Amino acid sequence: MSAEKSIHPYLSGNFAPRQDELFMVPCLYSGQIPECLIGGQYIRNGPNPRFTPGKSKPYHWFDGDGMLHGVYFHRLATGEVEPRYVNKFLRTDVLIASEQWKRTLLPSIATIVTNKLSFVRSAIRAGLLAFLSGSARISTANTAVLFHHQRLLATCESGPPMEVSAPDLQTLDWHVFEDREKRLGRIGTPDEWTTAHPIVDPVSGEMMFYGYNIFVKPFVRYSVISKDGEHLSFQQPIKLHDGVPKMMHSFACSQKHSIILDLPLTMSAFNLLSRKPMLHFDKKLKSRFGVIPRYYNAAEDEIIWFETASCMIFHCVNAWDEYDDRGNVRSVSMVACRFRTAKLAYAAGDLAYEDISPDVVHLYYYKFDLQERKVAAEYPISDFPFEYPSMNPDFVTSADGKYVYGGSMREGSFDAALSGAKIDVIVKADYRSLVEHPPENVLDETSITPPRGEHIDTIQLPKNVYASEATFLPKAKSISEDDGYLVLYVYNEIGLDKDGSVKDDSLHSQLWVIDAHSFVLPPVAIVDLPERVPYGLHGTWLSPQQLQNQAHVSAYQKEGEVKYHTNLEVRTFGSIKAIQNLWRWRISFFTLVSEDEIARRLSTAKVLSWFIFFVLTYNIWLALINSIIHIAIHQTQSKLEMFT
Repeated sequence: MSAEKSIHPYLSGNFAPRQDELFMVPCLYSGQIPECLIGGQYIRNGPNPRFTPGKSKPYHWFDGDGMLHGVYFHRLATGEVEPRYVNKFLRTDVLIASEQWKRTLLPSIATIVTNKLSFVRSAIRAGLLAFLSGSARISTANTAVLFHHQRLLATCESGPPMEVSAPDLQTLDWHVFEDREKRLGRIGTPDEWTTAHPIVDPVSGEMMFYGYNIFVKPFVRYSVISKDGEHLSFQQPIKLHDGVPKMMHSFACSQKHSIILDLPLTMSAFNLLSRKPMLHFDKKLKSRFGVIPRYYNAAEDEIIWFETASCMIFHCVNAWDEYDDRGNVRSVSMVACRFRTAKLAYAAGDLAYEDISPDVVHLYYYKFDLQERKVAAEYPISDFPFEYPSMNPDFVTSADGKYVYGGSMREGSFDAALSGAKIDVIVKADYRSLVEHPPENVLDETSITPPRGEHIDTIQLPKNVYASEATFLPKAKSISEDDGYLVLYVYNEIGLDKDGSVKDDSLHSQLWVIDAHSFVLPPVAIVDLPERVPYGLHGTWLSPQQLQNQAHVSAYQKEGEVKYHTNLEVRTFGSIKAIQNLWRWRISFFTLVSEDEIARRLSTAKVLSWFIFFVLTYNIWLALINSIIHIAIHQTQSKLEMFT
């Protein structure tokens, strides 16, 4: 962390980033490690800035470089279980370049949600530094992780996924879904951008995703990739009704359909021309939901659009198809975490929002009638705040699923800065029963905390203890949907000062394992971690089979040690080579070069940057020199006149 102490709520307390990286540190634990965890690994992603800004600099929680935190449950030769902790930065283009310039490369998201021209200046500076550093892609890969096509992928919607090896969490390379000479768009362009929340079908193994482009049409492209990496539907254009580019964070999929969320959170540089922030929630726009067939082909298939009141959804829970008597899909239902506005985007940057009224995120139900082409039903199904939804992955896209797990709180809501609205209640909700029997008289501002009522169970964490998202993992031979465990990182904030700073960094985080069926404390197992794990975003569980079947590794056991041999080069300081193209301002990573060569190039880049600076400011320097010369001549003439 920088020497200057920051008071920003997302740079202090347990949001404060860590700079150390630990590798497979054995951990003590209490309780009983369930058999289905042994040989697997829990991994969670989250923002963790390598270089923190000063007090006066803007910062947003989503700015930080991606860092993975994992606990691998290793079986020793003695048969005993030894949890091992590992954390690693994701070696993105942005991180590599930032380490060379000793500063954060990208402008803060806080500058694009406020109407400030500082974003333009920061973007120009970042572009120049990126160009000189050999950086092609602006993704920090800091949002989520998932497993598909024998690959562990770290995601962020401003770039393609980053492939990572497990359990060591070494960064490998960008994954661009190559198949028969097709791949995502040109290197470094928004055509490569991929949602942070792809959806993997547990039955077919197919992965559905989209990407948005805020500069040129089509603003959205949709894809489906088979479990073997084959393109089933690839980069199909989605035409938005109003022709305005949007920031889209999530979507939903059923067995036969996908639902695209065209919500009023506009994201365009043209907003600045009308004195609006680049990222602007336009209340005048309606919310539109586009239902498409799973294997959507833009040339043949129709998008059925449904329009409803303005809202904001960052995370969907699930979607399912409903059939008529003849076996045709009559409607598609969806449950999501719905806000009234995009206030959360401001709260995560500790920024004031123009609408100061409460905006409580509720579980919300939509029913899209495909035959009548109307929203057949929509209403809240919770009267308490609920976010960070997690399901049994075997029931995603399925009409048989009914349980969702998520975060809530004893008081407050997620529309406030999270320093005052952290997760201290874990909720298990039967969302299918809530659809049939919703709570009554729920308004946008309704917030009954702590949560209570029918069809929900809650776990209130001990005083001062807060959690990150809980991830569900099923038992090997589960007999019901909730027959499994929740794994989550927790931290006791008793080690914080009144101003939120960490006064005792010896108080470390823990990994809790909770029985999802009984859903009670104490946890069945508690793993004491060797360091504080900052609050983060989304995680996943890798089974022993997934770890062993990764595309790039072979694993074997010998004398109690699991060794992983990668067939790919790890992405490190010496793995970049700049291939410059001034016309497109693109730079690609291709071959390995020595550190001496990299240092030489960076020295050249710094000299070149100063040269460009002086060239761009030539007229100013010339005017300054002329003024100095003019003053000197005038003073000399005055002295000569005095002597004569």
